[in-house]
Amino acid sequence: MSFDCVAIKLMDDMHGHFREGIQLEIVSKFLNDFGRVMAVGNLKEPIETGAQALKYRSEIINLNPLLNPIMSVMFTESTTPRIVKEAALAGVKVLKLIPQGVSTNSEHGINLLEIEKHYSILEETRDNKMIFSVAELPAGIWTLPYAPSLLFLLFKVNNAL
Repeated sequence: MSFDCVAIKLMDDMHGHFREGIQLEIVSKFLNDFGRVMAVGNLKEPIETGAQALKYRSEIINLNPLLNPIMSVMFTESTTPRIVKEAALAGVKVLKLIPQGVSTNSEHGINLLEIEKHYSILEETRDNKMIFSVAELPAGIWTLPYAPSLLFLLFKVNNAL
């Protein structure tokens, strides 16, 4: 069997940066070509709770009623299992990890060298059938000092499934 082309009827964008202000207004108008768009919450003040995610979703939909964004909350030092559970109950589908220092507004993200202390949050994410989405990782992630922490995370998450 051979193909001359592949037709994709509707794509998903699983890392959509709507941002804030004028950028939010502009970006929200250009995402109608996607079936679904996950709204990443690494804003100046990160989207950390279900209530904040619902407010942000409302802002997006008010600018473009054709969009049905998949909402995420940022995995920050303030994240607790209770916050994850409440976010899931509010309809949030994704816990987004953007580690400190790797992307725009990532200073609120967690330090990968301390991932072990956040395992209860990953368990709560799993228990609520949320997606754990990892964005950019630091350069040299598979080298010391990051590798042991990342391997711990992968081992724990894999054994929890």
